[in-house]
Amino acid sequence: MKRLYNEVTKERMQQGLFSCYQQLSEHDILDLQELFLTNGIHRITSYDLFTGRTLVDIFLQAMAQHYHEKACLTAHSLTLDSSVIDLYALLQLFAGSACVDPTEYLEEFFVEQHSIDFMWIEETAQLRLQFWYPVFLETISFLKLDHHLPIIIFSYETEEQ
Repeated sequence: MKRLYNEVTKERMQQGLFSCYQQLSEHDILDLQELFLTNGIHRITSYDLFTGRTLVDIFLQAMAQHYHEKACLTAHSLTLDSSVIDLYALLQLFAGSACVDPTEYLEEFFVEQHSIDFMWIEETAQLRLQFWYPVFLETISFLKLDHHLPIIIFSYETEEQ
């Protein structure tokens, strides 16, 4: 698992993107670029959700010509960019209601979302508590989606938002 930020503080985050990422070496940037371009499941730890999301935004903007259907699974209320498919919301719609077990529909759901070419998962405590989340990850492996696109799972040192 790649651990990115050793000393990022909220004060440094508020100073802007350059300050936030200035401790990334050229080697770190090349490693991250490789992760963002390599099919498979990759894990990254960032300081918090905002830092991780900012990192994704920067890399996806730089690779705008490469990825056309980006998707994110997040249970967090922080709004995703309009160009990103919100898998959490879409999965709820696909299942029909919060009362329906979404695990029954995951294979069909992924078949219908065949155009996704990049996915990231914001693995917060709230998402890990969803009973269907382990099945979601198992379905990705079962369908071998990770053989066809990069899937980055972000975990966080702190979840205080």
